[in-house]
Amino acid sequence: MKYLFIFLALLAVPFLAVSGQVNLGDRCKLQTVNAEKGRELLTKNDVYLQRLTSFERAARLRLKRPVSAAEFKSYIRHSVKDWTPAEEKIILAALARCSSKLKNYYHLLPENIYVIRTSGQEECNTTGYTRGKAIILSDTIFKQSRQEVEFLLMHELFHIITRHNPGIREPLYALIGFKKCIEPSLPAALEKRRITNPDALYNDYAIKVLRNKCHYWVVPRLYISHTFVSPATQGRLFDYINMVFVVVSKGDTAKPGQISCEPYLMGMGEVSGFFEQVGRNTFYVIHPEEILADNFALMIVGHVENKKIVNRNLISKISAVMSAWKPAGN
Repeated sequence: MKYLFIFLALLAVPFLAVSGQVNLGDRCKLQTVNAEKGRELLTKNDVYLQRLTSFERAARLRLKRPVSAAEFKSYIRHSVKDWTPAEEKIILAALARCSSKLKNYYHLLPENIYVIRTSGQEECNTTGYTRGKAIILSDTIFKQSRQEVEFLLMHELFHIITRHNPGIREPLYALIGFKKCIEPSLPAALEKRRITNPDALYNDYAIKVLRNKCHYWVVPRLYISHTFVSPATQGRLFDYINMVFVVVSKGDTAKPGQISCEPYLMGMGEVSGFFEQVGRNTFYVIHPEEILADNFALMIVGHVENKKIVNRNLISKISAVMSAWKPAGN
């Protein structure tokens, strides 16, 4: 019943948008697309699909056998759906409500952003994610409150912005202590079970932490727990994803740029100095990209359940970097 009232309230909100489209400034058109266009965009052989291992594809489909790239693409095609008019109104109204607060960042947006509707089953039943210039939304977004919908859309929009302006990542990531490095591998047994995040494809930024009075540069990495046995395992795949820190260099004078030691692992509970750098506005800390995306969403939308602005100074610094950034070619 709660969601029925939210649904009706969202439909009643007026917004300035043509059918299927919201204009963000003079340059950017954000538009919902039909299933045919969605399938075309999501089956392109981009970096995300190229980075997926057979194990990752199988885990997403909850299968024990190897899954080829072709079979996975076929599954994606079947997951894409057409928008209903009611669903489309909810999303476009949420975007229109956020539009005025995005004005300082319009210059960072691409000319076109596409919003694709799927079941979510192709990506671990996540509520939303991005590929290229597309935001992909699943069934579960329509179970969220109005503010949660806005927050998710702004979180995903941040990923579009950094993908369109890759140079902005370095100064933004530096705000929370992350410096560019070579992407480290997990130990062999875990590398086979790694998971690729479509919103943050590379793991090539390290942060300095302290353990037993010694400094280490570490990179957060994700892998799927050995307790995940598809397809009989209960719960979501996300419930079986673990984060560890891969050490890339150690010592008080160590630099993050080069891997100076054999990679080994540390847990969050073994180190200190992490949250002092990334802040406590969010605990979604699996990657600097995700930390900043949540902070950006907080900046635009304000607090939502389980997320609130504790470190306002960080929000101000993010806004300053993004407002002043000059896109390539300008």
